[in-house]
Amino acid sequence: MDLGDLVENPAELNNLLRFFYASVHPKNGEQLKKKSLDSLKYGISKQLLSTYNINLKDQQFLSSNETYKSKAA
Repeated sequence: MDLGDLVENPAELNNLLRFFYASVHPKNGEQLKKKSLDSLKYGISKQLLSTYNINLKDQQFLSSNETYKSKAA
């Protein structure tokens, strides 16, 4: 599955983002610092919005945003 397929299926993109936010970590295995996670989410959000007009603040991304918030806390 490539990005083109994901933008056509917001539910699948939401699931992928949930998995990403929950599992991303640096090479040393520790938890990412909040600022690093914020930067990753900002970059993903900016790219999706500018290229595909997908806003990660939309209701369809609620569960991935909740995962992000819990990981960034």
